[in-house]
Amino acid sequence: MVGLASNVAVATTADYDAFPANYEVGAIALDRLCANLIPTLVDANYFTAWDTTNAQPGTLPVKVGVLAPDLPPFHYAITHICLPLLARAGHPVSASDVYFYYFPDSTSGNGQAVADIQNAELKFRTDGVTHVLPIEVNGQVFFGKDADSQHYYPRYGVNTADGTQAENGSFLTPKQLNGAVGLGYIPSFDLTAQMDPDNGPYSSPERRQCVAIMEAGGQTFGSTTAEGNALSYCDLFFQLKRVIEHIPTGQPISQATFIASLDTIGQVPSAGIPAAFYGRHHLDPMTEGWRWQYFANCTCMHYTGHPFHLR
Repeated sequence: MVGLASNVAVATTADYDAFPANYEVGAIALDRLCANLIPTLVDANYFTAWDTTNAQPGTLPVKVGVLAPDLPPFHYAITHICLPLLARAGHPVSASDVYFYYFPDSTSGNGQAVADIQNAELKFRTDGVTHVLPIEVNGQVFFGKDADSQHYYPRYGVNTADGTQAENGSFLTPKQLNGAVGLGYIPSFDLTAQMDPDNGPYSSPERRQCVAIMEAGGQTFGSTTAEGNALSYCDLFFQLKRVIEHIPTGQPISQATFIASLDTIGQVPSAGIPAAFYGRHHLDPMTEGWRWQYFANCTCMHYTGHPFHLR
């Protein structure tokens, strides 16, 4: 039996190593996310004085808060990767400003999760936190919505898993997002349709093939998020097919031969991301990232500079 997924990762590299028949087609391991996010924020000069009342550069000393789900992989990545890198960058985070919120496993737990995130907003605001790193989408959305109602505008250090562009203009207001910068790695979720057309620089033949298949089946996309989800579904099947076809001729298709194929297949084309790579200790395929920034003139997030290799 093998398992494949395309969503926000809730696993670390060690988790993938422990279950080598499970792999992603559209996510990055949490430890790799932290290892790439913090250097990206440093390079973007994110850690500068910020005015949390007026959502603009200010004079308050930088104070960082980290917000993540209360799940073991997030605890590991935050504690062992994010926090040491932040301290090394000169911005150690107080234990009281690392907030792990309840992560529901069913809709019945949503109320507790939202209440937890609202408590985090109150805690950070009271503590004078100026810079907030929401590691996952619920933290970004519900924290930002509550912060806006309290006229609290910290500077966000974001990543694709936050869904910042998808929630821009609905849960997240322009003033709330002013100054946001971070790491993007899935163009179809990170950018507007105008910035990421199917024939644009972030596209690929596999993406165009996927869109053609979906449209031939009567599927249309009302948003970039809807198209991004469709591209992920294509990759679920395409990558499975590629790994199976990579098994040497004459060998049976089994879990063992599948894992061996996945460990040696290397770079493969992808519909959902610009470049995908699989190998031993690399079952999350992300290889490229961009500095991802909010711009007031378009009230949107977009990439700046050239893509860089994700460690």
